[in-house]
Amino acid sequence: MRAPSPSFRADLATYRKLIEQGPDDDQRALILKILDNWEKRDDVEEIWESMGALLPLRPPGGFFIYAVIQSRRDTEQFKRATKSFPPHGDRGINDLLGRERDGAWKRRFVELWSDHFREHSGKPADKIVGVITEIAFGGEFTTDDVRNALKFRRRRDRDTRRRK
Repeated sequence: MRAPSPSFRADLATYRKLIEQGPDDDQRALILKILDNWEKRDDVEEIWESMGALLPLRPPGGFFIYAVIQSRRDTEQFKRATKSFPPHGDRGINDLLGRERDGAWKRRFVELWSDHFREHSGKPADKIVGVITEIAFGGEFTTDDVRNALKFRRRRDRDTRRRK
């Protein structure tokens, strides 16, 4: 008989202990901020359970925490890289970023997680993606915000303008 799995909060606490032992730098500060956002939520266990019900195979809690943090770090690098692009670049850059470049990096985060849940469950997980986005970036991010972020990609994918 297997022992009951620890709660997701216990996984967060374990992850925090590991991070607190690391070097004190900007990356550590970002990770601790994300963990703070997670720990402040009252619905952590409910979100974890609803995600588990959605996916055919739920990842271990520590792996999921790492994946969200790594995705956030990647979008931070994307944000820094896009700042160096010219404001009116070529069509490829505009297709990737859109005209509203300030939100492009957060939109990429939403697209990544939305794609992940659709690929593994075949269902939209807008509420879970919204919660993950709130945790990763702070602030409020509703299911409507998720849908609006995904509208850009749908428009981009169905672009019917003739390409030169």
